[in-house]
Amino acid sequence: MTSFRSLFPSSTLSSAASARVSALTDSWTSTPSSRCRRNPFSSPGYLTSSNSTLTENRWHPYAEGCSTPSLVAPVLARDPFPWLHNRTVVIFGSSVDRNHVNFFCKFAGGRLVTVMPESPLSPRPLEAGWLPEGASVGPASQPRYCRIEEYSFTIVFVFHYGILQDWSDYNLASPVRHFTPPSLAEDRLSSLLLPFLDHLQSANFAGPIDLLEASSIEWDLEAWQFSSAQRKSGSELHLQDAWDTYLPLFALRLPQLAEALIQAFPRHSKTTLGRFGPILWRLPHLSLRKAPAPIVNEAMAAATRQVFADNPVLRKEFEMDETGTMLEGGLREWMSDATHPAPVRFSLDDFGARS
Repeated sequence: MTSFRSLFPSSTLSSAASARVSALTDSWTSTPSSRCRRNPFSSPGYLTSSNSTLTENRWHPYAEGCSTPSLVAPVLARDPFPWLHNRTVVIFGSSVDRNHVNFFCKFAGGRLVTVMPESPLSPRPLEAGWLPEGASVGPASQPRYCRIEEYSFTIVFVFHYGILQDWSDYNLASPVRHFTPPSLAEDRLSSLLLPFLDHLQSANFAGPIDLLEASSIEWDLEAWQFSSAQRKSGSELHLQDAWDTYLPLFALRLPQLAEALIQAFPRHSKTTLGRFGPILWRLPHLSLRKAPAPIVNEAMAAATRQVFADNPVLRKEFEMDETGTMLEGGLREWMSDATHPAPVRFSLDDFGARS
């Protein structure tokens, strides 16, 4: 590979310019390698899938000398992974996160359990009379967990409806209810996620929290797109309403939920809700919604980065999960609809994997 520096011999540059070029190229070569050493999956690259070669279902970093280990075959074979044993991952987010949990659990041959309100593990049974006669609760927004017994590994997921709007009247005309109370994200944290974790830990289905990830984007984008007073006034006024009303409110609400998460899950605490590292905050991925929604989607991502960077407490306690942003170059081909990424496109049956 031709080096950048070789294109500009030192004899053609002043000493000062040569020093600047040297510092610049050194930073280019050192930054990817340090990132790769820490976590090669966080290094920018591209995703491949294959129905014929198991090891080609993987992430390929662009950085020279950076590669990701192939984990597909070892996980399916239940090879020993000491770093995975007795671990609990907690995810607090939207249907995008729920789908990731579902896809991973099916792929890895885990046991996926959706906990309905009548289950003994349910964190909050429905109040008497809340559900009209003839109506039922749909599973989409209910808590769930994925358990891989061979590793004593658990992923816990609880759904929330974003931070901008009360969705209590959502889909009330449907006989299958997507919404179950409460609506506010902080209330779902305290009355759903925390007691659900307590029930799972008491049943030995989960342990202390090793990784916690949260997000708030899809339902907030929905709140602007479908609840804005300007939604039928043309894209220009609709977009202006996002700048004037929704984005400032979004930036105000983000730290409120983030601080609630910090209080609920104290770092290095010896309690069962203590966590060992920073909280991951998932940034939005590509949105294929009709314009101007993708513009607002990008603005919400920028606002999220700014809010967490400007707040010293949040900057210390959180780390941005840029996975969706990294995939944007080719994510369009991996979308199942305007909002949700699709699972990998190969069948485990092709490899004789466990079902």
